[in-house]
Amino acid sequence: MKTSIINARVDTPTKKALENIGSENDKPISAVVRDAISFYIENKDSLNNYQVEEAGTPIVLDSNFDDDFSLLKSWILTRFLYWIMEKKIDPRAAGDIDLYNQFIGLISKMEGNRYFPEDIMIEFRKVYIELYQYNNGPEYKRQFTFRFPNSYVGFDYSKLNLFMKRMRYDDDGVLTIYNQ
Repeated sequence: MKTSIINARVDTPTKKALENIGSENDKPISAVVRDAISFYIENKDSLNNYQVEEAGTPIVLDSNFDDDFSLLKSWILTRFLYWIMEKKIDPRAAGDIDLYNQFIGLISKMEGNRYFPEDIMIEFRKVYIELYQYNNGPEYKRQFTFRFPNSYVGFDYSKLNLFMKRMRYDDDGVLTIYNQ
């Protein structure tokens, strides 16, 4: 296939991030940029596909009739969300394989759960991939830094923030999801 040259300007932190990703993966910056562009093109529909039905409309959750609901109130979800926020500050791996396996299982359970929209699942899948690689990779690679908080296709914390804002308790103590 014939290729073309595209020139693009990026700020210094982005350039440094691209250099770091390249050195971590033994790739030139141009290959990292090509991978990022290819990833975006291949996933653009799912990256931009989440639409809100009607802004501000609450969905009242009833644990008596909703199997998907129990995941929202689970301890492991709370721990997972807290852990993701910790990784933003300190992305080093802590080495807790059992906990990471619980997170892998949790993300698997989130797939197809109506309370976890596709936009946040895209972000959780990024975490899943790195947890899986960490737990199943060679022992010597267990002293590494998670890339998802800061990489070029890293975790979008604004989507997590939106997800958390949508999920809250109303004045009567009932867990409610808001579409905005």
